[in-house]
Amino acid sequence: LQAELFFYMNALVLYFLGAFRRFNITILGWLGFSAMAGLIIGYSQITPLVSGLQKLQTLLSLEYIPLFGIGICLHELYRGRCSRQVAVGLIIACFTVQWVRADSTKAIVDLVLAGIVATAIFRPVPGLASRPLLFVGAISYPLYIIHQNIGYVIIRSLEGTNCGGNIAFVLAITVALALAFLITKYVDLPAQQRLRPLL
Repeated sequence: LQAELFFYMNALVLYFLGAFRRFNITILGWLGFSAMAGLIIGYSQITPLVSGLQKLQTLLSLEYIPLFGIGICLHELYRGRCSRQVAVGLIIACFTVQWVRADSTKAIVDLVLAGIVATAIFRPVPGLASRPLLFVGAISYPLYIIHQNIGYVIIRSLEGTNCGGNIAFVLAITVALALAFLITKYVDLPAQQRLRPLL
């Protein structure tokens, strides 16, 4: 979660500086810095420079900014705060930087995933608004945060018993869903209600 926490801190600072009033310029600047850092880290032989840029890259979310940028563009397009041409241009810029920073396979996978998200946002998908999916969507972030560690603890602790792998797997999912629901209801939603007036 380190990458996300740094992104949230950076986004909060930029928000208070008013940078998202012109989000397209902010994303382009962030992408440019990300591409430059990625190229220098990948090709420079100057060890202190590479080491310093790696630390800066972590602090400024540069490794993941193409992915965060895609999400911001889709959100702004969905909210009607930018034109389709601007959003498409920025998303292409994000994929270009992702291609430069990572590799073609990763960039293609990211493109497919972004396409699925964009389709779900802008075209009604039958069954997507079903109650079970809405429930999982509502608790998705706490579920994302806790599922791996909690799930592995449960599965590994049951490995030596006679319950079997499938039962351990189902039990891990059930516990993760229940905890995510409780975190959403008693921590996440109350915190949102208290913080929203302040922002």
